Amino acid sequence: MRGKISLFAVAGVSVGAATVSVIPAPAFAAPATPTGATQAHQPTARTAPAGRPATATSRKAPAAVAAALPCNGTRRLARGGGFIFVPTTNTGSTVCELGFGDAGAPVTKVQSALIDCYHKNLGPTGADGQWGARTQAAIQEVRASKGLGNPQDYTPALVQAGFLFPVDSGGCAAI
Repeated sequence: MRGKISLFAVAGVSVGAATVSVIPAPAFAAPATPTGATQAHQPTARTAPAGRPATATSRKAPAAVAAALPCNGTRRLARGGGFIFVPTTNTGSTVCELGFGDAGAPVTKVQSALIDCYHKNLGPTGADGQWGARTQAAIQEVRASKGLGNPQDYTPALVQAGFLFPVDSGGCAAI
């Protein structure tokens, strides 16, 4: 096959008599800019088949683009001479979200913070672990006070803005 390039060679795959091995395909340079410098490849979103989530061509999305996971657990962190209890993902990350309709211990921790650190009235049930209209309204007030707009949820942006949690030894502290 002199003078011809097989499809396998272009793809970087070689086939031996008894084994198949994958050889890394050569890297291709990005197109040159008018000044002669090359541009880095930017990941693009793929269109997913029906019923399957879309993925990106890169392995890790930028932090500003990546969606936070739901908060479904809690974690104890040492702060201010005591401990704060904060919502987390099931892997222990504090980068998570809660919103209307959510329930459980993570919601209770946010509600306790709204009552103890922000002096919000959540009604007769107080920190009941159910994210309802009063919790929604209280979070919106806190977000507005920190210069954050909608959504009316507990989000990583709110945590980065210094959302406070009650310290078990007294006072309040941020994550």
